[in-house]
Amino acid sequence: MAYKDSKFEIVPETEGNTLDFNGAYQALSEAVTDKKRTIDLNSCPAVYVKAAVLKDDPDLKNSLEECQNLIRTKIVYIFGEETVTLEGDEIRNWLIFDERGKLQKNEDELRQCVAEYVAQLAATHDTVNTERKFCTTNGRTVQVYSSVYGWKIDQEKEIETIMQEMIAGVQINREPVYAMRANARGMNDIGSTYIEVDLSAQHLYYYQDGSIILESDIVSGDMQYAERQTPSGIFQLYYKKSPSVLKGKMLENGKYEYERPVTYWMPFNGGIGFHDASWQPYFGGNRFREGGGSHGCINLPADKASELYNRIDESVPIVCFY
Repeated sequence: MAYKDSKFEIVPETEGNTLDFNGAYQALSEAVTDKKRTIDLNSCPAVYVKAAVLKDDPDLKNSLEECQNLIRTKIVYIFGEETVTLEGDEIRNWLIFDERGKLQKNEDELRQCVAEYVAQLAATHDTVNTERKFCTTNGRTVQVYSSVYGWKIDQEKEIETIMQEMIAGVQINREPVYAMRANARGMNDIGSTYIEVDLSAQHLYYYQDGSIILESDIVSGDMQYAERQTPSGIFQLYYKKSPSVLKGKMLENGKYEYERPVTYWMPFNGGIGFHDASWQPYFGGNRFREGGGSHGCINLPADKASELYNRIDESVPIVCFY
């Protein structure tokens, strides 16, 4: 079989000039018996070795149908305004044929080719585990990394989906199967609705569709203790609970290092979250550098914590940076 003009076709067998020993011997013997002085071997088809596979071979025809179905597949991946197309010109490179031209049905090898394709797709378009530039409210541009926010293709599920679509010869426009989604496409996958936590300025901004709908001074993790410093990164809300009790690590006596009741609890990074902090004498400034910082959480005035609690949902990126 040959691939030409975006399709497979059966190339007819070629009649060669390799002599079949027994056939040639028989033809020559008959010529001698008949006392012929010459013999035209071209008029004696039996003297030549026949092609092992003919154009009407049933197995070859079945392979052709299978190949045509596989390369009929066309998947147009949609990445916002960008598209990437997987179609026959790529898929045909994944097909393996034996010496008789028959398609080898080796699913493991085909799956490996699909896996390599999906891995490259993910390497190009995933934003999880990458840094992106973020323009802050005060005009700075910072690099923010995240291992828990961004676009991430579910490679195993995408491989299975492609395998099924190739068997069916599907033509479709779709997104890849995602394990994680961001709010926007392009270099800034954060979008225009997010919470900005400027840990250096000790200030929080809540943007909705590009406009500030809430802002507040904060107190973040105590900088005098490495284990209490609030990590930078991009996160999303786990859940929210009102009221709640914040607890430190459990001590040997079975009690907790601390137990602090709060009215509004909004965790977004392990045990770190937003909450009201009635015990703080003030918010903002250098309190987080002078021993008045939290255990890592973002402390808010009660009225601001209440407003944030009523506005925030799990889809909003939370951008923390110094």
